[in-house]
Amino acid sequence: MLRLIAVLGIALSMAEAPDLSSPKAAAKSLYQAVDRGDGEAIRAVFFTETDSQRQLADAYAEMILATKRLADVAKSKYAGAAAADALALGAVPTEDVKRIDAAELKQDAPDRATLTLPLATRPMSFRKTDRGWQLVISDFAGGAPDRIDAQVEMTRQITAAVTDIADGIEADKYPTPHDAEQAIQHRMNEVMTRAVPKNLPTTSATTQPTTSGTSGN
Repeated sequence: MLRLIAVLGIALSMAEAPDLSSPKAAAKSLYQAVDRGDGEAIRAVFFTETDSQRQLADAYAEMILATKRLADVAKSKYAGAAAADALALGAVPTEDVKRIDAAELKQDAPDRATLTLPLATRPMSFRKTDRGWQLVISDFAGGAPDRIDAQVEMTRQITAAVTDIADGIEADKYPTPHDAEQAIQHRMNEVMTRAVPKNLPTTSATTQPTTSGTSGN
């Protein structure tokens, strides 16, 4: 019996592991991991080389999960998908998975590729490692070397704000979706205002995440 449980556990882990066999497979894996709220799988898609990049990848994965929870809480509380969509912020829309097959793939080198989704503002950058094709976190989350620490801090602040609003929705602090949307916009404006003096880019969390990978961790 114990052996059967162990075998089932291994099979489940294998089933949940992201597919990094190609850039398109990795992109799909990211979207699917977000959809099921799998933080470990989200993190496994990101490519990181430095401690700062690893911190950014961890912070970004947590932010994505927080925005996913906000959307789920809003949908449950306000009984409508539109309410959830309005509050989803940077949560990866699952319908975008359908666009991946039609995305333009360019392989610039044996271990480097970019994937441009239809209507996307910029391509997703991938690096091939011994784990497979991973999304470069420094491109995905705006983590240039000269501002990565500030980007990590801002990402954590966004996560805290999103979590607070989700908690408030569950506690009936915001009677309508409009009230919740106003609250999250106010909190996001506060975060962005603090970030401007540091010359940080507008994070994809306020629009839609872009993907890339750095070195496999």
